[in-house]
Amino acid sequence: MNYQIVFLFLFLIPLASSATCNPDWQCSLWSPCINNTQIRNCIDFNACADETSKPLEEQFCGAICNANWTCSEWTPERCPENQTQIRGCADSNNCGKIDGKPEEIQTCEFQRDFSWIFYFIVAVTIIFIVGAVWIIIKRFKKSY
Repeated sequence: MNYQIVFLFLFLIPLASSATCNPDWQCSLWSPCINNTQIRNCIDFNACADETSKPLEEQFCGAICNANWTCSEWTPERCPENQTQIRGCADSNNCGKIDGKPEEIQTCEFQRDFSWIFYFIVAVTIIFIVGAVWIIIKRFKKSY
């Protein structure tokens, strides 16, 4: 009979302690708005030790701050081979929020630059024309 009491004691106590605990949060009223912040205290009267459902104890108050985002230009200006451009964005009103913040990283389409070929052809053409004019002038001077 002693073993039955020990058995009940060892196995029923842990079962009772692992029972589901439902938090019963009770919160005080919000404090006055000081420096755009209100606070309150919240206590779980069931003492569940689980704060995942704990209500907020601090909130923004006062004037609504509307972010005014300004961003720099995308850099580098031409899309690089890694196909990523970046920029910096800042809220000139310093609201401390990131809601509505523009993207600061973007992917782009890299295109190889073959403009050097155009400049090379123009340079060779100019050299050819200058050489031809020089040869014509030399021959023209020899014939007189």
